[in-house]
Amino acid sequence: MVWKILLLILLSLFTVITFNLLYIFVLDKLRINKWIVLVLGVLLIGFSTFLMGTKLHIILKLLAIVISVMPFMWFYNIVNKEKYEKKTNPKIKIKPKAKPNRVKSTKK
Repeated sequence: MVWKILLLILLSLFTVITFNLLYIFVLDKLRINKWIVLVLGVLLIGFSTFLMGTKLHIILKLLAIVISVMPFMWFYNIVNKEKYEKKTNPKIKIKPKAKPNRVKSTKK
């Protein structure tokens, strides 16, 4: 039982470290729609579920799980980045300058 928990902790640590390295060097430079990333994640989860029923080595199965979690982490990162950019960069409204010489006064 302790070994399974230790394996889960090591797997999650490996996943986070791998994602951070990928994000720094590769994923941050890619500009892709967030919904495509989400669909890719769903497809990879389905594929990894299919692999769990096969007679592959346990390391390949764990690697499939790690790879299938990456698009969800990327999607979450894209969504948070969009929220931050929207909050820090409000839309600037350009208002025309009032021109007093053009307005005819009706009070006389």
